[in-house]
Amino acid sequence: MNEISSDFNVTKGDTITIIVDLFLRSDQKELSIPLYLSVGAFENVPAPKIIVSPPKPYPVLPWPNHIDSPDMVKPFEATFNSNPLTIKPNQNMATTLTIVTSDNTQPGTYTLTIELGKWKQTGTGGANFELTVLPKS
Repeated sequence: MNEISSDFNVTKGDTITIIVDLFLRSDQKELSIPLYLSVGAFENVPAPKIIVSPPKPYPVLPWPNHIDSPDMVKPFEATFNSNPLTIKPNQNMATTLTIVTSDNTQPGTYTLTIELGKWKQTGTGGANFELTVLPKS
């Protein structure tokens, strides 16, 4: 997975969809890769990484510096239409990431990461992008 080349805008309370395309450069067997969306910063101020979309049936967070709690207030709800992704060697696979901002989401720029749960096998941890939440007009 490469860096996502675009930054995105969404109005507070609205939904955005992003196509995520992965390519497995490997001669090994196919991999089933769980995807996570995490929030790493707000307005360029780093924050503890919050998992927004833990895939099921993966109840364990992928890295120890992540925090998550069912009762934690999160700025977004997010889902991937396919998760985990099963990718064959030297093939592309795409999934759609849907991010829903709540009416309580603070406007500003968030640094988000699409994280790969099997980064040791894939050789990459994920890709960062920015999502700017605009106030309702």
